[in-house]
Amino acid sequence: MYRALSKTINEVVRFTNQHRIEASFNIHQVGDLRSDGDETSARWKTFEKNPGVYVIFDVSDRQVHYIGMSEQDIGTRLYNWLFKENKVNNVLLSTDIILTINLNEESYMSPALESFLIGHLGPSLNIRNIRSKEER
Repeated sequence: MYRALSKTINEVVRFTNQHRIEASFNIHQVGDLRSDGDETSARWKTFEKNPGVYVIFDVSDRQVHYIGMSEQDIGTRLYNWLFKENKVNNVLLSTDIILTINLNEESYMSPALESFLIGHLGPSLNIRNIRSKEER
C-alpha cells in the first residue's frame, strides 16, 4: 500500500546523501491537515515556515499525485493546493498522504530535489508529466 511512499523516501535519502544535505521528514494525511484545532496547527508547524519539497500521494492508486517545492515556506504552497480550487485539490481524498521534506540548512537545493523526484517518480499531475503523456 505504501510502496510509492517508501520509494520516495529512498530516493530522497539517495539524493541527500549524494549532495550531503540535511533533510527532515513529516508525513500527514490530507484530512488531518484540512481539519480544525490545536492538533492541526501543531501538524502544520512541523513544516509550514520551512523550505523544502512536498509530495502528495494517492493512497488508493498507490501513486504520486504531485510534487512541489518552496525555497522559503512549504506551508503557503501546500495550503493553496489543499484549500483552493485547482487540479490537485480536485482529486484529493482525505486519506491521501503528504510527505514534506524540510531542507532548512540548504534551501537552495529545493528546486533540484523537486526536479530529481519528478524525474524519478513521474507524478500524474505535474505539468512536465501531463505534457509527456499528451505527446505519446
